[in-house]
Amino acid sequence: MKMNLADKELFYLASALVIFFTFIAVLILVVFMPLNKAIEPLMNAASKVEKSTVEEINRVRDAKKRFLLWDSLALVPLYTGLLIATSFLLGAKNAPGARMAATFLIAVAVIAAASDWFENYLLYFESGDVVNSPFVVWAERFKWLAIFAATGIASLIFMRYDIWGIVFVLMAFASLVGTGLVAFSWLGSHNIEPNLKYISGAFGIQLLIFFVVGFLLLFERCRVNFLAAD
Repeated sequence: MKMNLADKELFYLASALVIFFTFIAVLILVVFMPLNKAIEPLMNAASKVEKSTVEEINRVRDAKKRFLLWDSLALVPLYTGLLIATSFLLGAKNAPGARMAATFLIAVAVIAAASDWFENYLLYFESGDVVNSPFVVWAERFKWLAIFAATGIASLIFMRYDIWGIVFVLMAFASLVGTGLVAFSWLGSHNIEPNLKYISGAFGIQLLIFFVVGFLLLFERCRVNFLAAD
């Protein structure tokens, strides 16, 4: 179906997708990966002794707090902004219920962000075994389920009978895999951590797909093809 969107508007939305992804990629490479590398040795060193020193505990806690601050103040707003940007593409689709789906996408993206912020808040002001607290566990579950619900809804943008339909298949499949992994962890050990790298990987693939689509739509020929009826 033809998109109710002007070429210039599509160019701006494509630029937004590319910019959001670029900032997310830089943030992960420059901030989160170094922080992870810094936290892991400290965690391992602290676990090798029965009673960790106050200094070791504080070093681990400080590194985790820096991680949580960057996550809350940068990563969460960025991926939420990216998802909201895709809602404008979905809302412009000339199909029944497109605007309602776009509104639902925004709502689910906000729920994901709120769950992420709540989880980070609890972890930042941790006391005792807060990681296994029911509030943290449920916040993490809701966060990932909402994220994959949002990306699954966003995949409807590309539900077409042309080359763009491949994007729909890839996005929808990644959402199903991510949701399945969260559900498996929920029903199994009740702990997402063992599957977290696969869950994060599924979301990472979706972000990469958004970037590729946004990059392609920067070119006029691709925009003309995308705006045409499928």
